[in-house]
Amino acid sequence: MIDMRVRIRVLGVLKSTSEGVVDSLSFTGKPTVKDVVLRLMEGRPELRSVLWDEAVGSPIPNALMLLDGVEVNNLEGLGTVVGDGSELVLLSVTHGG
Repeated sequence: MIDMRVRIRVLGVLKSTSEGVVDSLSFTGKPTVKDVVLRLMEGRPELRSVLWDEAVGSPIPNALMLLDGVEVNNLEGLGTVVGDGSELVLLSVTHGG
């Protein structure tokens, strides 16, 4: 399997809890949006506490997620396969204005 890279952008309230978050992650194979989010949260308990909803086992209640500019729920949700060079944007649904 060939390694692939996924660009990550964390915005809004999530950004303040994600210091040290990398701007891209490498994967072997065909990761899903869920795989990318789970890897992003590894070793980052503060990010996980605001991003991941334990009650439903998903980040969807807490974040708008865009894959290459398309909201993931308009694709295959967390099961959407992420391609090499794709960009995943995470934006907190809670933000100031």
